[in-house]
Amino acid sequence: MKTERFLHLFFFIGLVIYQILFWGEQMGLNTLIFSSAMGFFLYILYREEALNPSAKILLGGTLLSALMVVVHNSMMSKFIHIVSFAGLVGFVQQRELRFLWYACVLGFAGVFETPLKLQRQLKGSGAYSENFNRAFRFLKIGFIPVLVLGVFYILYYVANPNFATFSDRFWGNVLWIWQWDLSFARIIFTIASIFICAGILFPSEIKSFLLAEQNKTEDLERRRPSFSAIKMAFSTIGLKNEFQAGLFLIFSLNVLLLLVNLTDIFYVWFGFGENTPQNLKTYVHEGTYLLIIAILLAMVVLLFFFRKNLNFYPKRKYLLLGAYIWIVQNAILAVSVGIRNYHYIDFHGLAYKRIGVIIFLALVFYGLWTMYQKIKDHKTLHFLLSRNAWALYAILLSCSSINWDVFITRYNLTTPTKGAVDLLFMLRDVSDKNLFLLKEHRAILPSLDSYPEVDQERIGHLLNWKEKDFLTRNKELAWPSWNFSDHRNSKYLQQLGNPEQ
Repeated sequence: MKTERFLHLFFFIGLVIYQILFWGEQMGLNTLIFSSAMGFFLYILYREEALNPSAKILLGGTLLSALMVVVHNSMMSKFIHIVSFAGLVGFVQQRELRFLWYACVLGFAGVFETPLKLQRQLKGSGAYSENFNRAFRFLKIGFIPVLVLGVFYILYYVANPNFATFSDRFWGNVLWIWQWDLSFARIIFTIASIFICAGILFPSEIKSFLLAEQNKTEDLERRRPSFSAIKMAFSTIGLKNEFQAGLFLIFSLNVLLLLVNLTDIFYVWFGFGENTPQNLKTYVHEGTYLLIIAILLAMVVLLFFFRKNLNFYPKRKYLLLGAYIWIVQNAILAVSVGIRNYHYIDFHGLAYKRIGVIIFLALVFYGLWTMYQKIKDHKTLHFLLSRNAWALYAILLSCSSINWDVFITRYNLTTPTKGAVDLLFMLRDVSDKNLFLLKEHRAILPSLDSYPEVDQERIGHLLNWKEKDFLTRNKELAWPSWNFSDHRNSKYLQQLGNPEQ
């Protein structure tokens, strides 16, 4: 009973905090405050569950990513914070979960489970009647249709100005009748805040993820055929045929990949001259994407042949040897992809996709290592997916600690490259986090070797547009939206306006 009182109190406090910190604001300091408060509430309400190792890791990731939202305010930090928070909620509410993806999906699903959670809370508190039960049943039936209707309403509202005007007039009249000083946006925001706070704090009754994990183990078990002599004979023949097919395929693929790797080693590793890439973009982009697909397909091939009893086949040592060579050769192929990407960066500087290739390759090397472990130690697909899920989370969390917009801009403006840099990309596509850097290097921008070419007039126009957009976006924001990245831009612009400062 005491826990129930705390639960309702924390829900009300969380609702008030969310309303104060996020209405009309963007993610910033409010994210760290709200996450810290809700993390504390979860620890009090689910102390035993909150102490399990997975929940501890996600709590640390949630607070760290919230801090990075305050420091960098990047899309990466915001994305990984939301994922971390969802995973934390999933692991805390159902401590038996082990798979990171299940915990994250459960955390998100808990938000949409809010009507059922509120119903259970009202039942438990005694503030419930048969009439209310009947009303709530109709509410549950109409929830999905109303939700879909709301989505289409918002789409039509944004797409059609005449409908938006009529809608505003209608809601204005409705709210005037009841004398409510509320906007439609505030109503939607309040409903959303109830869903979010209830989704975080109230326990979930979704059991499908726990059931999905019940029979999942990390170690493969040999499947015994039935005692029927005919079935056993066909099973043995089938396994032998699968072994022979796998051996032939992996041997053939190894020969083919060896030729590809030797070609890359000769032309990409050691024979890449400055005048070689006349069409470097096509050479790197198309070649890299196709090699990435080849690496992923290679993993699928290994997963297919090492999924069941073939792992225990007596003569499998030759298949194992072929698989290990295949893994090493794919690692060499990944190195070739990295070298192609390095040449592209060396010629044209940094961009989001080039950094994304580096992150992907780090995951590929870890994935190949776990694939080796899976084959060597008879592990399951669940083992492979679980380990790589945590690796992906760790890499994305680490990446959120870097302001990539500033990093890319600073690198491209200060590091000599063999070819032209994309100045238009830095001015137009990179977020305004790099505004202070562009202003700082304003004098050298027209002299940069840029592709496509950008003249001085357009540089000035795009810089003014970026500055105006930044000032407009931050004009109505208050302290809850404070972040260091915007603060740095504002301070630099103030210094430009007042040189003596």
